[in-house]
Amino acid sequence: MGLAEKLDELGAELNAFAFRPRTLVSDLVLFALATDVFESVKAVHHTSESTLPHKAYSNARLAFEGAQQALVLARTKTTRLRARSRGFISNRKTRVGVRRSRGSRMRP
Repeated sequence: MGLAEKLDELGAELNAFAFRPRTLVSDLVLFALATDVFESVKAVHHTSESTLPHKAYSNARLAFEGAQQALVLARTKTTRLRARSRGFISNRKTRVGVRRSRGSRMRP
């Protein structure tokens, strides 16, 4: 089975991904990681068949790192539940630019 067939298979799995209310946040994080892997591998596939195949390296690295993170997150239900709030808070801090003050409160 070639890369194109594997991409189709991964795309079908992403389309069939089911979110559960109890684990919604961790499911969203897992789905985002899987989508990043899918898009990076798709870019590798297209770039490697172009006139500049060496440019596929950076996307291959992104896909590999995203797959590693997804595997760690999906390893067990306990890990997923523990990581869901950390992933969500980390993402929010990055997007909003939240910084920690001298006290225990967080502010934008």
